[in-house]
Amino acid sequence: MDALAKTFEGQEIRAVEQDRAAYVVVADVAKALGYEQTSNLTRLIDDEYLVHHNVRGQDTRMQQHSCVAEPGLYQVLARVRKPKAKSFQKWLFEEVIPEIRKTGSYAADEADELTGRAQRLRTEIDALRSEIQEKQEEIDERQARLDTAKAALDEVAPDKQLTEGDTPKKLNAPGIPTEIASRETQADLADPAAPDIIDAARHLTLRRPLVLLDLETTGVNTETARIVQIAMYRLVGDEGGEPAACPICPSLVTYVDPQQDIPEAASAVNGITTEDVTGMATFTSLAEDIAQMIEDADLCAYNGASFDIPLLRQEFIRAGWTEVPGPADRKIVDPYLMERRLMPHSLGGAHRRYTGRDLEDAHDADADIRGTWRVLEAQVKRVPEVGEEVTPSDLEDFAKGDYLDLQRKLKRDGDNVLVMFGKHEGSSLRWLRENEPGYLRWMTKTISHLRPHIQDHLSDL
Repeated sequence: MDALAKTFEGQEIRAVEQDRAAYVVVADVAKALGYEQTSNLTRLIDDEYLVHHNVRGQDTRMQQHSCVAEPGLYQVLARVRKPKAKSFQKWLFEEVIPEIRKTGSYAADEADELTGRAQRLRTEIDALRSEIQEKQEEIDERQARLDTAKAALDEVAPDKQLTEGDTPKKLNAPGIPTEIASRETQADLADPAAPDIIDAARHLTLRRPLVLLDLETTGVNTETARIVQIAMYRLVGDEGGEPAACPICPSLVTYVDPQQDIPEAASAVNGITTEDVTGMATFTSLAEDIAQMIEDADLCAYNGASFDIPLLRQEFIRAGWTEVPGPADRKIVDPYLMERRLMPHSLGGAHRRYTGRDLEDAHDADADIRGTWRVLEAQVKRVPEVGEEVTPSDLEDFAKGDYLDLQRKLKRDGDNVLVMFGKHEGSSLRWLRENEPGYLRWMTKTISHLRPHIQDHLSDL
């Protein structure tokens, strides 16, 4: 739907008409008031005043947006305390609302509308020119590779020349180098999905598509981290439910430009640097392709329920969507949660895994302490990167990993320390000090074992 627009202090405020009433795009209001996250504003509005529309932006692309009715705007202005709220309220009440009530519509400023239309046309023309140029360069590059491959094949195997219509194989992974080879020498890893994935799925019965998903990111906070690489394989079931690669778009593997620097701590884990992804596709430009992959599918991701899916949701919201596209009854298959059920962490379960026999007289104190020691003895041999002398301090540090405490309430994330519990889970101590000092004081006073970690970290900032 094409949007009507007005301008407040340089920020375009778009609106759509429904039943002769105007619904204003919430994302535009959020930007005008200084909100970094649209969701922080949306939660202030009752659901009855919200509708969802696909709205055309200045780049001519259609994106789904939450739109708010006039009563919802009153709620926003009554609840926000942003510096621009007063001037926005004055503009809204003195210019916009009277016009809506007088004409029954949200009339665009004629000059702004013409300017916006011209800008959209210029953007569309530039995009088409760029796309044509990219396609031509891609064609030229593929032709050069094909010529090189044919010449090489003529030298080493003249009886196995590529015939007209043969297509060289390649890894369908933007940003990853590709190689060309004959069908006899290289398996196709991307079209269809890798054979080992199909083989691993042979015991499943699929009644709807299943998309295997993994993300590499700039951090571990699902609210603020950005995707730097995404891999997706789409499986579908035949008439009997047996898994097979989707014949159309079986995979999507690409680097993603997060439009921010990748912290060194994240690069140390995933090996992806800012230079690797600069200039690659952004998530916003990939959103529609990703949506097509998953819009009718269940999802499978290791630790996906706690990390990949929530982070993917935030990326879609930043791209102008209201939710991760998909069926209302979507199923999330998480092997991490499966493993916790299959490999119980009780002393008896650990004893069976490490010794191969049951723990007799479980819950007898003397038997339990002997069993604990046998488990520890086996575990010590598996602790990596320790010398011949393994101390209790080494074992505690290994058990904590990136966490500062054994209760896993505080976690290192590069130069930050994140809170991993409560209503501010995922927020950094630095953010709490600036935005929620009362909650930080409560933490420091109430949870005594965290106090030294909090004071030590904040004293270094």
